[in-house]
Amino acid sequence: WMPPSKPYYEMQGVYKGSELSSKTLIFSSWEMVPRMLACMISYEAERRTVGKIAKDYQDRGAFYFNTGERRYPSARMNFSVSRGAPSAMTLFCLLYPSEFLTECYNPITCLNEGMSLQEIRKQIRKKINDKLVEKTDTSQELMYGGQDRRWYYVAPLLLDRAEYACNWFKNKDKLLDYDSEEERGRRQKGFKMHLDAYSDLFETESFGNLGKQPIDLIDVLTDMAIASPAICINRTYNYYLGGEELPSYIPSQLARVFINRMNTPESTAVVELACGRKSDDAHWQNLLTYCCQGNLQAVFDEYAHLIASGIECNSNLITQIHQHMIEAMDIRTTQYTVDTFNNFQKRMRNQKEKPTNIRTHFSVAFTKGDEREKDIDRKRTIRNAFNSPFRPFVLATTSIGQEGLDFHNYCRKVVHWNLPSNPIDLEQREGRINRFKCLAIRQNVAQRYGDIQFKRDVWHEIFDKASEIEKTDGSSDLTPYWGLRDSEDMVKIERIVPMYPLSRDVLTYERLIKILSMYRLTLGQARQEELLKYLFHNHDEPEKLRGLFINLSPFYKELE
Repeated sequence: WMPPSKPYYEMQGVYKGSELSSKTLIFSSWEMVPRMLACMISYEAERRTVGKIAKDYQDRGAFYFNTGERRYPSARMNFSVSRGAPSAMTLFCLLYPSEFLTECYNPITCLNEGMSLQEIRKQIRKKINDKLVEKTDTSQELMYGGQDRRWYYVAPLLLDRAEYACNWFKNKDKLLDYDSEEERGRRQKGFKMHLDAYSDLFETESFGNLGKQPIDLIDVLTDMAIASPAICINRTYNYYLGGEELPSYIPSQLARVFINRMNTPESTAVVELACGRKSDDAHWQNLLTYCCQGNLQAVFDEYAHLIASGIECNSNLITQIHQHMIEAMDIRTTQYTVDTFNNFQKRMRNQKEKPTNIRTHFSVAFTKGDEREKDIDRKRTIRNAFNSPFRPFVLATTSIGQEGLDFHNYCRKVVHWNLPSNPIDLEQREGRINRFKCLAIRQNVAQRYGDIQFKRDVWHEIFDKASEIEKTDGSSDLTPYWGLRDSEDMVKIERIVPMYPLSRDVLTYERLIKILSMYRLTLGQARQEELLKYLFHNHDEPEKLRGLFINLSPFYKELE
């Protein structure tokens, strides 16, 4: 996922130093380019992740074009059944939104105190250890046998109020409604068996039969409190309730979709590369570490703020945020059939050929399509997914994406694969990411005002502070949500134009910028770095330039 613009503690691991990252939006006038880019970029992403794992561990059975076979690496977080018994109960560490663990970590307090992840862990460990000692009477020193892994998913039940856990189990069947297509049938049956086993364990209260606690139990529970997906979502949703009680099963529904997303081969490979290789039944602990490194709590909080900002009616706010997140995270992988030299030879010889498909997930194509209901739904899903912190990270589109659509939530880089014929199209393209509370604006206000003392809502308070300082007499209400004072260290929207030697695009670009500057001058929408550079080099009396501007802003107030 994309790193948060305002992390709650310093990013760790592969996320270290990634706060100013951005997704990429690519425009092309040619219909074939988006599909080509989606295929090649996604293939390259797999080569650097899945391919690296296969090479490092010399897994010779790993091939990209395994038609009809299981992809590599295999899913590590399935609710599988072995000899008629559930064998992946530890996945409830990611699914159960423990009330106690949710309350153990207060991001606002820790952020105000400037605590590091190590200091946060130390504080939470003490809370969990004290509570666990209070709840368990059995002396661990007197127990015989090895460590009992059941403690990982039983301990959260012990730490919570019986009433809270009971309500979660009463609604456990509602988690079955959020299976992806790949999880239905036999796998859904396995998940239901795990839910029933977890419920039986709680109802029979057979906790006294547990063996020794794992030596890392407190550490795992601490990481769960900080970054378990169900607990992070629970903490995020609780903010929008306004004092009401959140049904405990709702965070688990989204956490289930999150696990499905992180259970794909490409996500499994990324987590394994970032956190090392463990046994299949311990991959969930790697994912938990990865969630801590990537500030998952801050990711969900920022994303929920963006969704809520776009909702006009505040009624059923949680339901709308919840449904929006589920739809964005439940995007399917699209495959495109590609031609190869071998396939061409077979066609020439009238031989039967198998289609060669390339997957698109890291990058996706956004094209006109057939405009049928399925195609329209797919486009809506792609837009929602690109505007989320999760995949895809590159969106390649034709002119269909340059008008009336917003792609600004997590993108501030726009690539012009080829230049449009007129400056208005160029302006329209870049206007897709230059929007209200766009990524560039959020990264700037986080850098400038992210060190204030927060009370309850990080993003509302950051923007309030920015509004207080950035606005001056005569400023419009567009500040700071659409624009900020310029500075040398300012994060900016990036325009990327590939310039090939001897290409006509060099002259075309110069002409477009020249005309675009005058176009903006006429509309009173000047960008200083382009417009003034042109005018100062082509105007004899720069001091008279102010008289050329036409201010059409409805918020403009002339100083008296």
